[in-house]
Amino acid sequence: MTAQPASAEPTPSAHPSKKIVEQSYDKIAPAYLEWTSSIPSPRLTYLHKLLPLLPPPSSASILELGCGAGVPCTQILARHAGSLIAVDISATQLELARENVKGEEGGEGRAKVEFVKSDMHALAFPDATFDAVVGFYSIIHLPREEQVALMKRVESWLKPGGYFLANFSASACEEAWQESWLAEGSGMFWSSWDEGKTMEMVKEAGLEVLEGSVVWEDEGPVGGRNVGFLWVLGRKGSEGGVTKGEAKQE
Repeated sequence: MTAQPASAEPTPSAHPSKKIVEQSYDKIAPAYLEWTSSIPSPRLTYLHKLLPLLPPPSSASILELGCGAGVPCTQILARHAGSLIAVDISATQLELARENVKGEEGGEGRAKVEFVKSDMHALAFPDATFDAVVGFYSIIHLPREEQVALMKRVESWLKPGGYFLANFSASACEEAWQESWLAEGSGMFWSSWDEGKTMEMVKEAGLEVLEGSVVWEDEGPVGGRNVGFLWVLGRKGSEGGVTKGEAKQE
């Protein structure tokens, strides 16, 4: 599958965070992989909730927003998809992901992975392209107003009955900047709505929330404190609207 633009492409964002996030992940990619591999995360728990809901691996089409170095989620997704588009803003992260996913793709029941360097806010795809769109610790780097616009696009990219899985910060913060993160002079940016506004954002985009749970995660010596993330599993209605049913919130 080729990442072809839809009929109307979004306007590229001029927000100053874009260059900072890109350049910093280019610099810290190996250190980030080492750090995230050393701390507990519920990402695999949620990923394994999603996988049984997808079509057979030979036909499933998946988009990953912010694939990082591809460990472990892109590796796992490649085993459960017929096609997988893995997007990241960092060229260095994509180089690592290509190497780390190399042994997982192209076999029986495994995806041929297409790696795309892009700000996720600038992506455009035809309607009803994907069975699932996922984003692990990535959408939080978008300015929160861009998150609202992205969710509307995600809904349009999903096939009827398709799934969305991602995590967001559980606390509201319009802009959070850090001058040095994981390496001296490597800045970083995060942005978020609070839990209630994020759930509203997902629902207003047209998705049914199947599960919305806040999980407190220990960031170890890097964060030095527990951080709350809202994990959301959503579904697009089978006819393009919201499917009837009660959202599960914990």
